[in-house]
Amino acid sequence: MGGIQVDAITREHFKQVRTLLLKLPRNATLRYKGMSLVEIAEFAADDDRKLKIKTINSHLTKISTIFNWAKREGRWHHSYHSGLVIKDTKDQEDGRRSFTIEELQAMFSAPLYTGCVDDERNFAKAGTNKPRRSRFWIPLIALYSGLRQNEICQLATSDIEEIDGITVLQVRKAHAWQKLKSKSARRFVPVHPELIKIGFLDYAREVRNQGHIQLFPELRPDVRGYMSGVFQKRFNTFRHSVGVSDPDGVFHSFRHTWRDALREARVGEGVAQQLGGWKGFGEDKRYGNGLTPNACYEDLRRVQYAGLNLSHLYR
Repeated sequence: MGGIQVDAITREHFKQVRTLLLKLPRNATLRYKGMSLVEIAEFAADDDRKLKIKTINSHLTKISTIFNWAKREGRWHHSYHSGLVIKDTKDQEDGRRSFTIEELQAMFSAPLYTGCVDDERNFAKAGTNKPRRSRFWIPLIALYSGLRQNEICQLATSDIEEIDGITVLQVRKAHAWQKLKSKSARRFVPVHPELIKIGFLDYAREVRNQGHIQLFPELRPDVRGYMSGVFQKRFNTFRHSVGVSDPDGVFHSFRHTWRDALREARVGEGVAQQLGGWKGFGEDKRYGNGLTPNACYEDLRRVQYAGLNLSHLYR
């Protein structure tokens, strides 16, 4: 609200501040020096480490305190600043939403998936090339596995394993460049049948046979050591190119979309927690050995997106 006269402040301005706080990552000014808060919110749109609701409410309470004082002193005559605090729920905490089927179809029918000039600067120009590298695979993996952006970007070829006859993606810290968000983030997720139809296992085999350790060897860590740094910017450019410009429709929306699909498939809470690497699973996984790959696969294979047609990607 910088530069706005006090008398011109409306309820909408307070809501805008609250929305901005919901989008900011933790330690924003230290990690993104020289950038405004608005710039940081856009640049770090897919950063999972957002401000905690408790922290946001603390900032909102301080704002209300200032305007309460102004009201007592007769310098402010409205109640626009009241009722700003946020109820602490999981969905509100990251301020994201799921993708619609129309948005998914638009993304996976774009030149990057049907034929483009190249998957660099000319990814949005129709062409005869059909490159299948990180820009092609990472969104698809997110849609059918629920893995976080960096979890996918940092996968190694050795993280695609077969356990008891089920091919899984291992989320773990086996290499120096790999990071885990929390203890509960360490897990395996079966490879969905749709990814197999599209050729993911063939891709992983080809990269491994070429001698690469990284599943996506073209990715390099950013200044913070995250493999997702460059890809995050590329995905933001890509989603805008297909008309997904909603600031809440970011890469993390794939994880919301996948969670909705688990509910639609009637996947139990325990299985969902284990597959998603959520805290609830981390708290009780020390009891017993957890669910088997086969049990997880039987539930995960039921995840579908009615109306989404990816047959043009099948091999």
